[in-house]
Amino acid sequence: MQAGGTGVELVFAPRRGPIRQPGRTRRPKPHHLPEGVPIPPPRRRKGGGGKKRREPLTPVVKEDTLSLVGRVIETFPSSTFKVELENGHTILASLAGRLRRFRIRITPGDDVDVELSPYDLTRGRITYRRQGRNA
Repeated sequence: MQAGGTGVELVFAPRRGPIRQPGRTRRPKPHHLPEGVPIPPPRRRKGGGGKKRREPLTPVVKEDTLSLVGRVIETFPSSTFKVELENGHTILASLAGRLRRFRIRITPGDDVDVELSPYDLTRGRITYRRQGRNA
């Protein structure tokens, strides 16, 4: 066989047997097995399989925070405020992420809900701006 006039003859080797996908093996058929030999079960494929159903997530309630009400006295840069609590203590509180996301404006004189960690009672997180005096 001549290829494109180059004078080179191409020779193809004959194909032996059917073309199979790599990694796939065939199960022996019953008529290929000797008499009395049981047929092996089909192989299970390895891997992740289909979609796994997950149980719906339940919200985790953190009970170790203290929720108090206070009034903003002074504002500082980077969403930090000086808040006077109902019990008379003054703390430094930062704005919660949800309030930052929705750009809730907090000015001095606003009543706010503050969450305090039991580990540091001088710092807190403002979680809600109450409708009240300066609203």
